Amino acid sequence: MAWGISAAVGLALATVGSACGQSSPAGTASRPTHVARGASESAVGTPTSSVAASATPGPLLAWGAVSSPTAPGQVSGLAGVTCFSASDCWAVGFSGTPANVNPIGEIDSTLIEKDTSNGWSIVPSPNPPGSQGSDLYGVTCVSATDCWAVGDYFTDNTTMYTQPLIEQDTGSGWSIVSSPSPPGSQESALQGVACAGASDCWAVGNYSNNTADGSSEALIEQDTGSGWDIVPSTSPSGDAPGGLNVVGCAGADDCWAAGYANSTDPGNPYANVPLMERNTGSGWSIVSSAAPSPGGTVYGLESVVCADAHDCWAVGDYIADSHTDTLPLIEHDAGSGWVIASSPSLTDTTRGALASVVCVGAEDCWAVGKSRDAAGQTILIEQDAGSGWGVISSPSPPGSQESTLESVTCVGAGECWAVGTVNQPREQTLIEQGT
Repeated sequence: MAWGISAAVGLALATVGSACGQSSPAGTASRPTHVARGASESAVGTPTSSVAASATPGPLLAWGAVSSPTAPGQVSGLAGVTCFSASDCWAVGFSGTPANVNPIGEIDSTLIEKDTSNGWSIVPSPNPPGSQGSDLYGVTCVSATDCWAVGDYFTDNTTMYTQPLIEQDTGSGWSIVSSPSPPGSQESALQGVACAGASDCWAVGNYSNNTADGSSEALIEQDTGSGWDIVPSTSPSGDAPGGLNVVGCAGADDCWAAGYANSTDPGNPYANVPLMERNTGSGWSIVSSAAPSPGGTVYGLESVVCADAHDCWAVGDYIADSHTDTLPLIEHDAGSGWVIASSPSLTDTTRGALASVVCVGAEDCWAVGKSRDAAGQTILIEQDAGSGWGVISSPSPPGSQESTLESVTCVGAGECWAVGTVNQPREQTLIEQGT
């Protein structure tokens, strides 16, 4: 299963992870659903604790794969990771049983793993009654006894139309909580989750009232302490499909959500454009975001994070006019609007995409994703330690045929985690640690 939206929420003053699971023109969907999704310069996530912004350049960490459990005979992958503390980290995704019962050829169940500083282990996670497929894409923790995870599930193997899935752990194990779908929608899903406080949580994704024409709209839900409700969200004018992949809050009245929308340009009707929304306490509204120039097809913003209120980053991918595959996209907002930021060159024969970004301080940010060349696909890790983004050496796991990272979080300046999938040759969970 290929993860589409980086669903991940990290630790920083504010971080937003990428969300997965909806179909996208970029071909990175977790399953062939009909809800589309969709990259420029910023990514915002959910603060799991306060980390003071620092003017000291971040350290260069050494990255390597660590043991990640997988049930025997299962395919599996991780899409989101978060840490409340160095001894309290969570990762979420899916575990699938190969079975030719639907177009994806497997029956997926939710997968949750935890590390209490003694190594990662699988913990029980529920699936909705009657579910034929369940996935989790984003996770965040308000405290050690208040964590949330979001995703989607379906009960019909023929249509595979999804519904939102929200789970919570209040210290005694994970349980499913009620998550509404927009009235009249044929399918819907949640990709990312973030909390500004115990009674101020947000989840984002998309929904469709007409799967036949491929249209979709942004979906935003909020929990103020008495359950999740749908709140008004803004989609681009016209019939252009759109959706949100990630949400994050720099404070109670400063939240960002990022994703994609189809272009309304009649000369390029199949292109996607970045979609950035902000809520400063009076509701969500679209803000201008940058698109690659010259030309190019943007496939969406996958993650957004703010080191502080005037230092935000967003990441994703796009296709340049002269290429046929994706290139990494990074955008930056220093307080005066989003602009394209310099992204490291991977050479003309290498393609890539970024799925998640996190900042430990003003000069210590990390982004993860994937790159591909003639030798195949492998993980991609980049860092900005205050002097611009650069590619960090990150060898592929031994024996891997293909690998990708979907989410990144940091416990502090000296310890970060990233999760994703690796084919060996069957798709398995991948966890990388930077120390």
